[in-house]
Amino acid sequence: MVAYECFKPPEDTRLDTDSAARIVLRNRRLGLEEYRFILKTIVSSGIGESTYCPRNVIEGREHCPTLEDSYKEIDEIVFDTLDGLFAKTGFGPSEIDVLVVNVSLFSPAPSLTARIINRYKMRDDIKAYNLAGMGCSASVVAIDVVQQILKVRKNSLAVVVSTEDLGAHWYSGKDRMMMLSNCLFRSGGCSMLFTNKPALKHRAILKLKHMERTQFGANDDAYRCCMQVEDDEGERGFRLTKGLVKAAGQALTLNLQIMAPKILPLWELVRFFTASLRHSKMTKKALTLNVLASPSCGSLRLNFKSGIDHFCVHPGGRAVIDGVALGLGLSEYDIEPARMALHRWGNTSAGGLWYVLGYMEAKKRLKKGHRILMISLGAGFKCNNCVWEVMKDLEDPNVWKDCIESYPPKSLKNPFEEKYGWIHDQCLSFVSCLSGSRNGKFSYGYSSFKGKRSSMEDFYETSISEVDGQMVAFFGVFDGHGGSRTAEYLKKNLFKNISSHPEFIKDTKTALVEAFKQTDVDYLKEEKGYHRDAGSTASTAMLLGDRILVANVGDSRVVASRAGSVVPLSIDHKPDRSDERQRIEQAGGFIIWAAQLHFIDNNELLTALLILPGTWRVGGVLAVSRAFGDKLLKPYVVADPEIQEEEIDGVDFIIIASDGLWNVISNKPENSSSTLVYRLSKLFGSVSTNMRFAFNYVRYYQLSFPLNSIYYYSLLYNHIGKKLREESQYLNHVASRKPPHTATVQPAEIGDGFCDEAVSLVQNITDAEVASRELIKEAYKRGSSDNITCVVVRFDLS
Repeated sequence: MVAYECFKPPEDTRLDTDSAARIVLRNRRLGLEEYRFILKTIVSSGIGESTYCPRNVIEGREHCPTLEDSYKEIDEIVFDTLDGLFAKTGFGPSEIDVLVVNVSLFSPAPSLTARIINRYKMRDDIKAYNLAGMGCSASVVAIDVVQQILKVRKNSLAVVVSTEDLGAHWYSGKDRMMMLSNCLFRSGGCSMLFTNKPALKHRAILKLKHMERTQFGANDDAYRCCMQVEDDEGERGFRLTKGLVKAAGQALTLNLQIMAPKILPLWELVRFFTASLRHSKMTKKALTLNVLASPSCGSLRLNFKSGIDHFCVHPGGRAVIDGVALGLGLSEYDIEPARMALHRWGNTSAGGLWYVLGYMEAKKRLKKGHRILMISLGAGFKCNNCVWEVMKDLEDPNVWKDCIESYPPKSLKNPFEEKYGWIHDQCLSFVSCLSGSRNGKFSYGYSSFKGKRSSMEDFYETSISEVDGQMVAFFGVFDGHGGSRTAEYLKKNLFKNISSHPEFIKDTKTALVEAFKQTDVDYLKEEKGYHRDAGSTASTAMLLGDRILVANVGDSRVVASRAGSVVPLSIDHKPDRSDERQRIEQAGGFIIWAAQLHFIDNNELLTALLILPGTWRVGGVLAVSRAFGDKLLKPYVVADPEIQEEEIDGVDFIIIASDGLWNVISNKPENSSSTLVYRLSKLFGSVSTNMRFAFNYVRYYQLSFPLNSIYYYSLLYNHIGKKLREESQYLNHVASRKPPHTATVQPAEIGDGFCDEAVSLVQNITDAEVASRELIKEAYKRGSSDNITCVVVRFDLS
């Protein structure tokens, strides 16, 4: 081996604890037991905070990967490592004689080797081989292929590329044995350069001494323990069964029985044979070569350290590493490189061994003459091992250069363990954590859409955690105004503040009120450096025991469906509510009827435009009477929540959504003619009553910035025309619908109250995520001009 180059993924694909939790929660098929299982697996996997994930998974598209996603994932790894390899060695692509690529789960046509040849314009006589389906041990298989070819091709250069396509095979179902691969496998890969040219011996870093391949596929259990399959719902993934560790042990034993006599010194073989013979006479049992044994066997176990200086174990998972260490009698020092590679990079499939080797080199462990045993295990089931001799002292920091000084860390404790320590409590019953639900389970889904707005100010949050021994599910929608700062702050802090309140379980309602107020206070302290005011509404629902508790601030809403009927769980906080108006005026504030003006920066001129019908506003500014933030409107606009409580029993589902949904999905079946009259009267009424106000603004800016007045008036008229066109599109949609056989709806009723129609739209959709998407699609189709965010929680899972 002349050189190797491991792949370091970009930082925007890093998968830390919070990102991993969000990806887990995106799988709406998971029940609470599955959720507990996958968290328990993450905690015990040995993987740290700095692994990397395919880009389509980071972007939330793991359930619908495309062919282009696979090509992009493979191209990024392969071309990055090959570019680095060619630059490091000084050899060009045209000098390569043999190319071997191994990617187990992606085998397109033309092949990946053809794709590399095309990219680097390699020679037409290059010998190219594409290996697929060989699993995590494919890298050593590829080296064996190179070895066999170079026996008959003298003075040649060979390149091996090892990686995996994970993004297209991310599992989105609920089979526990198939969810394991999501917890373990991470992005990575490696390219290597080999040669048999005597003239390049002085440049070699490793020399291959022995190679042994064992195929254990004749054993049915071993063959099936690691296999790509589809679950009962048709979701494709990779199944890892409980028989994996056993199969690995059996395959490793068979392999080392053949390899041990070739790599260990004679005196160790004689010692072992003598001890075994003595033991067989004492126990009257047949003499067997037991290369893997428990520590209690003492002298009856081969001492591989007598002929091997370093052990490069495939970092497939903590159980595999522990098993190999126990069987070979390895110390923590021996197994440290494998543990650290798993912690830093995860299981990078066939590329994993080279991250382990990189750790040894970065730690300056590899000295001339040392021998390295590489142990690789993979699907099939296969055990492929090889022994390398170090040709010179190796000290290249390689892919580890940015973090090697921090390894090994003081503790390998996963950050999940502190937050999710309850997963080890066998006394917890997740099925009954919601005692009021018909079968103790629920599912939820969410969707969020920027819509026609130029920026996204909506945020949402979903979390499930233990609070004082009880499981609590939190759901929230936060609709920002004046920017996204406030809504984003609530997403990160509100539920954390609620769950940490000391009285949350004992006196939940009081805890909610105090947590909401304190969150507002904390946010306003952070806002001191901002000149532009911002705020946000918050509609939250918490599932605790047999209850749903809803805490609402602003005009986002929560509604429930019970036997097809709507149960309102929140009431909009609007300035024209008599109690809200009274509260504001008693605090020294006022409300007035005012149009909403949208200020845009056009050609460096501040131009005011009328964009929405008039409505009642606090201080003539804000259309909601309660919100977080809005420091300029304190104490009139407060963050005191209104709380409602509902029993879960009998509730089919709840909808939590921002006003981008409720503004266009009405509470009653619509009558085309009345809707037409009402919406046009609202639009033209607003334009007529506020036209003088708008023109005054235009004239003010005309005086401030002297330009042709046609410029300003054209902006105003163009905008009004745009609003009329939007109204026309909506009204055409309404008119095209068949009028229901109901009494005429009065204009005053439209858009008020809670949404029977929203409930009817999704009551027959059992998938909560699909239901949330359908509501958003319908709102956008009806002309919603706002951001639209929706969370649906279903309890009817019988």
